Amino acid sequence: MKALPKNTEAEASLLGCMLLNPDLIGEISHLIDGRHFTLMHHNILYQELVDHYDNGKDIDSVVLSDALSRRQDFTEADSSDFLTGIMDTVVSSANYQSYLQIVRDKYLVRSLIDVNNNILEDCYGDYGDAEELLDRSEQLIFEIAKSRETHEGKPIGELLKEACSALNPARATDC
Repeated sequence: MKALPKNTEAEASLLGCMLLNPDLIGEISHLIDGRHFTLMHHNILYQELVDHYDNGKDIDSVVLSDALSRRQDFTEADSSDFLTGIMDTVVSSANYQSYLQIVRDKYLVRSLIDVNNNILEDCYGDYGDAEELLDRSEQLIFEIAKSRETHEGKPIGELLKEACSALNPARATDC
């Protein structure tokens, strides 16, 4: 059996970008969630980053290391070494969109594999009416496509400009 598609370097690089530039967390968190990360530690760090961002908490390696070490998944030394490793993966957050796309693509393919395995099990099992099986299969694929769309978002700056111009079209250029 083949390994599921993943790119842990892209995951680590994306997390590193978020650590270097916490303003990216708001944009990125509208496009992915913890399930997009294949490594448990990446998922945990992502959740901590989003939680800190959403609650207006400081985001730096010391604060995050402390937060991670309070979890049973990390010791204090583990959390510090883990964050150092993440920070060492990137020197700039300039390529975050490329890393984000890789992480999203790998998750999408893993989701398709999972759904197709479920469809195969249904096909080889007692599938009932063939038309109903086809409808269920189409629905599973549609759910993947729909979930991809619901995570789409816009940067806050763009949303603010749109809101400003909608409220006062005469001064849209000032927004």
